[in-house]
Amino acid sequence: MDEENNFLKEQKETVATDACLAAGEPRTPAEDFAFWLKDLGNCASYRGNIVSLDRSKANVMAADTSEAISSKGKCQDMAQKRIDRAIHEARQKMDCRTSVSGSDSFCQEFRRHFDHRLDILREKLELLRTSENAVIVDEMASYLIASEIHRKAIKICGELSMMYSFQTANAYYSKISYDVWDPSDYEAGFAKFVAKCFMRHGFSCYEVIQTIEKDAQATLDGFQADFNTRIQDEILSCIVEPVQRLLSRL
Repeated sequence: MDEENNFLKEQKETVATDACLAAGEPRTPAEDFAFWLKDLGNCASYRGNIVSLDRSKANVMAADTSEAISSKGKCQDMAQKRIDRAIHEARQKMDCRTSVSGSDSFCQEFRRHFDHRLDILREKLELLRTSENAVIVDEMASYLIASEIHRKAIKICGELSMMYSFQTANAYYSKISYDVWDPSDYEAGFAKFVAKCFMRHGFSCYEVIQTIEKDAQATLDGFQADFNTRIQDEILSCIVEPVQRLLSRL
């Protein structure tokens, strides 16, 4: 709901700015329709992409006897599983934005904004109708249909989902930091040899998780930018250009 309110607020500000540029003079119905028609492509997703991941159990300190791990192999396994969990979480959050059906997806967000603006455009068109131009207005109205653009938005989302896949876990394993607490450093002779058996291991995945967040955000930003560009091109060719040609005949 907050996003929709922000969208409507942004819409009002855009209209107000346009009015100011017109030196305070009100637009004629035809000019008003032309403005909304030209602005129809600006209803793609605008919200920024922030990916925030769980950081619990991201670090295990070798010096902490309650958490440290006795085996180096077990330590590496635990650290990698922690990274796997972070990647799984990142992918889930990304899927919410890139799917075609999720309520929080680029596709559905676009559809809500597009439908809202298209409804306004239809209302503006009806204000132009006269007995003399009814045939042309009806032809213009035949282009103001949401279904074709909805279909294209779903197709674009599906294609981009295959292009913007997330990196594999192996790309992040090498970034994990490991540390060792070695009690033999404080011993000598046979005691040093025995102390080696009590080495403890730890890891730090905190910075790796931060990197995963940034990579997920960058992937979503790229997806969003491509989606916006492609859907705007479709709106231009399917609606804006043919309606503009008819508008000149009114």
